Amino acid sequence: MKPCFRNIGRGVLAVYVIVILCLCLGTFQGPSGMWKTLWGIQMDKVIHFIMYLPYPLLALWAFYNGEKWGRFLLIVLLIGVGYSGAVELMQALFTDSRSAEWGDLLANSLGMGITCLLSALVFFIRDKVRQ
Repeated sequence: MKPCFRNIGRGVLAVYVIVILCLCLGTFQGPSGMWKTLWGIQMDKVIHFIMYLPYPLLALWAFYNGEKWGRFLLIVLLIGVGYSGAVELMQALFTDSRSAEWGDLLANSLGMGITCLLSALVFFIRDKVRQ
């Protein structure tokens, strides 16, 4: 990948991380019906799941160099879960309107995990086709 394209990816990833932080630490009224459920799952958790889905793809764009995709995806997932946990702690420590919830951390982790698994499947199929 060309360095210019990779640098654009790094910029997009940085903006994404900052936006997630602002959304999770900011005080605002959620969308109407945010506390309703979707298939028995609280909408708040669905939103957390969706917010963290793109992170692994953005990390691939920004940092993947073409080697050892399994290890790369595992590192991306671990960093993402660590970031998600840190954001949850910041909600508890630095805001009055937010609280840290294990359910949010789980939803965030599942979102990133699904994207990592789908990415791994794509890499696996690509490697099999190339053989």
